[in-house]
Amino acid sequence: MTLHGKTAFVTGGTGFIGGRLIEVLTAQYGMRVRALVRNNHATPGSYRIAGCGAEIFQGDICDPQRMKQGIAGCDFVFHCAFGNSGDTKRDQLTTVGGTQTVAGAAGANSVQHFVNLSTMVVFGDAPETADESFIPNKLWKWPYPHQKREAEAAVAAEYVRSGLPVTTLRLGTVYGPWGAAFTYGPLAALKRGRVVLVENGAGISNAVYVDDVVQAIVLAARRKGPGPELCLIRGPDQVTWRQFYEAYETMAGTDSLVDMTLDEVRADARRNARAALRDALPGALGALKRDPEFKKIASQLPFVSEGWKAYRRRRGVSPSVMGVAARAPAEAQTDMRPLIAVPEMMWGAYASRTEFRIDHAREVLGYQPMFDLARGMAITRAWAEWAGLIGPA
Repeated sequence: MTLHGKTAFVTGGTGFIGGRLIEVLTAQYGMRVRALVRNNHATPGSYRIAGCGAEIFQGDICDPQRMKQGIAGCDFVFHCAFGNSGDTKRDQLTTVGGTQTVAGAAGANSVQHFVNLSTMVVFGDAPETADESFIPNKLWKWPYPHQKREAEAAVAAEYVRSGLPVTTLRLGTVYGPWGAAFTYGPLAALKRGRVVLVENGAGISNAVYVDDVVQAIVLAARRKGPGPELCLIRGPDQVTWRQFYEAYETMAGTDSLVDMTLDEVRADARRNARAALRDALPGALGALKRDPEFKKIASQLPFVSEGWKAYRRRRGVSPSVMGVAARAPAEAQTDMRPLIAVPEMMWGAYASRTEFRIDHAREVLGYQPMFDLARGMAITRAWAEWAGLIGPA
């Protein structure tokens, strides 16, 4: 199936993957692109795709009529958008409700193919080697993979309803120029403090350079056959989180990586929680103590006043004596920069040693990843220098 001269509707076009996809579709395939944006506010992403000649289409991804208008006349839909506001309810609406709306509009407009981007983290805990046939049975307590699984189900339901030709790509850790989570994020963290490698960085990242992702998207759109298809997409080499972050550490010229086991990460999180509580307690108790209504009620509860007196007696005691501070990593005694670790809900993803196989993508799509970590990071470094994120080599 040819893409040349066809029209594509791209959601998430002002983002990392969507922006690169639009650059390739317009420059290499001569496609007309209509890119969905939430509002008319100028952003680097909107400037980027406007420079490619993309048509900016403003609309709410959850508005069925607006999505039908946007997709009308389009041959392909590339669905790259997802909720990333940090508000779980809002992200649920965008990721799940938005996917359902866009897929429904694509089905109503009888597009030639719908390519849906998902993620490997929907698998949760998985064996050492897994492929598309693995059925998840233990998901992590992280809203994102749950939302993505529901979004996949919405796309599958649209295929059943309208026969929409669809391919879902479950992506590994995507990095490269303009990347937020896995390009800007690591570089900024390495400069700001000491970055914790969960399980000493032995987990497998399934890293994939953005241009390999774009290759997979294009191949999926050209796939023959209307039936739904699911493919895993990662780079040609298996990359541990240590290798991934060491590439950025070399790029940034810092010495910022700290090895910690999962148990040590948990212990550090507990220390931080206790320290935060200890720091907040005096102010909170003081505010309550000054409140007349509270004082009136508290005076009738002997254990409250006794507890307050006990706290005041122990306020000057060393935190270690009070049991608040536990043993800190050895580095903390000589390096006072803050420890930076991923949120608890993501620990499972960083500790996972699952190697996801891409044989199916090779067979069904003809996918051939071209960028191993060394090649992908070399391009990323050149871009990071241009963007002023790091100094010249």
